[in-house]
Amino acid sequence: MRFALASLRPEFDFEALARQAAETLTELAWIRACALRGGPVPVETSVEGMGRIGSDGSLLWGMSFCGTLVVKIALHRAGVPLVHLSAAGHGAAHPPTRLGLRIVSPLYCRAENRFLRERVVIPEDGSLGYLRTLMDRLRSGAPVYIAGERRAPRRNTSALCLGRPTLFARGAPGLAHRSGVPLLPVTVYRVRPLHYRVVVEPPLDSAAAPGVDDGPTLDRDAFVADAIRAFADRVSHNVLEHPADWDWYRHTVPEWEKHAREVE
Repeated sequence: MRFALASLRPEFDFEALARQAAETLTELAWIRACALRGGPVPVETSVEGMGRIGSDGSLLWGMSFCGTLVVKIALHRAGVPLVHLSAAGHGAAHPPTRLGLRIVSPLYCRAENRFLRERVVIPEDGSLGYLRTLMDRLRSGAPVYIAGERRAPRRNTSALCLGRPTLFARGAPGLAHRSGVPLLPVTVYRVRPLHYRVVVEPPLDSAAAPGVDDGPTLDRDAFVADAIRAFADRVSHNVLEHPADWDWYRHTVPEWEKHAREVE
């Protein structure tokens, strides 16, 4: 956290933020254990921006704040029949091991599945049939959720996040361009112990292109690059506002440190 933010916010008390982050991680693990048992999950949730999720399909582009479960609980309680895209091995360490794929990931997913309408999985072999499924769901008016701070095995686009070059997968904005649905960033904040707020943010400006039937106004690559830059800006802003809630330090900081060594 200090490596990522000290140059931008030297006034932050990083030891206090680290303690807060550790407390949140412990709490989220307990929430997941409660969900896994199948009973009530004793966590308060609220959702801001529900009116932005339309009945004609929406693509929710999730930021990595406060784990992967609370956002699903909150949207489920708010009546959103969420279709979630996840990789094979969701919840397991990367690269996934046999133990992770056979035991860890199924348990991790089981805690989430009762809060979803459907989980669509990117297969291990990288085949693209899941994209047809997502297009079908969007055309039927379903809201689809895709995590944002991820790198794809193949094509990625670089954008500045917290002032550093960072690679982002192109799937969510590419799907929004093809389908014409709004691209809505989503984030989660811890308000107080066992109380979380989900925010469905205004659509990214790039998502104003008309649907596929009308012909997009932007070239696909330009649309995707523009959307990723806008998303990275939103992530940066939200991390600086809620630094203890961001989960992605452990993935981005090693890459940034490696890049810094190479530049030196």
